[in-house]
This record gives sequence, C-alpha cells and structure tokens, in this order.
Amino acid sequence: MTADRPILVAPVGGYAAAVIAAVLDEVLPGRLAELQRSVDAGRLHPDYLAELRRAWVATRQAAAMWLAWRATAVDGSVDGAAAALAAELCEIDTDRAAVLLGVSSNRVRQLVRCGRITGRRMGRMWVVDQRSVLVYREEAGSVGRQAGRGSAEALRDGGL
Repeated sequence: MTADRPILVAPVGGYAAAVIAAVLDEVLPGRLAELQRSVDAGRLHPDYLAELRRAWVATRQAAAMWLAWRATAVDGSVDGAAAALAAELCEIDTDRAAVLLGVSSNRVRQLVRCGRITGRRMGRMWVVDQRSVLVYREEAGSVGRQAGRGSAEALRDGGL
C-alpha cells in the first residue's frame, strides 16, 4: 500500500506575489529548460514539471491581480509601474500565441494539453499565459528549432 502524495498549498498574494513572480520570471525560464531536458531523458516525471509551470502561472496571476488593483486603488490615479507589470502578466488567446510561436491555434491547444505551455479553457475559448508562451519559444530556440516567421512579425509589430 502506497501513501497518497500530500497536497500542500502555499497561497501567495498581494505584494509578496508580485515580488515572487518577478524573481521567478528572472530565474525560472532557464531552470525550466533544464528540467525539460530531464523529462526528455526520463529522469523527471512530466507531471512535476507541469505542476511547477502551473504554480508559476498561478503566482503570476495573483501578482497581476494585485498589481491591477494597486494601479488604481490607492488614490484613484494610475500607478504606471504597477499597471505595466500587470499588463505583462497577462493571458492571451490561442490565436495570439500561435502568431508568437509560428504554429497553428490547434498546436497551441495541444501544447497546453501536454503541459508544455500553461493555459486553460474559459467556456469555449482557450487562453494561455503569455510568459509561458515566451518561455516555450525560448526553449524551442535553445534546442535548435525555429520559433517561426510569425513570432518575428509579432515582435516587429510591437506585439509583445
């Protein structure tokens, strides 16, 4: 008989979420590439990597929500730095992600289902975390694959 793995939760919100998200944004992309190689080599179960990605996205979403609130809550005026960071921590639709990656929307949904990028269904629509799309694009480029012509066009057109 094996014991079930405990479900541990570390809720984070407010200013702490914003700080932790910023640290993770700096450190985690490179570490995720290393962990993906471990998954590919069979040294790490893919569920652990997917769990880490989900936790990162949840932290970023908490940070974005707090920053959006903070941008207008103090005195009704807009806090430019908080508003900019909140905009950076956003979800995009699969069509936008497809352009950034140079793939089809169906491929984006497939990447979400297999845990390579983080996303979720909202009714009939899928949304993905923009940062996870950018991380995946960087990882794909680091192993010699090209992200596609669409991502260069998006960057040129100010899509990020």
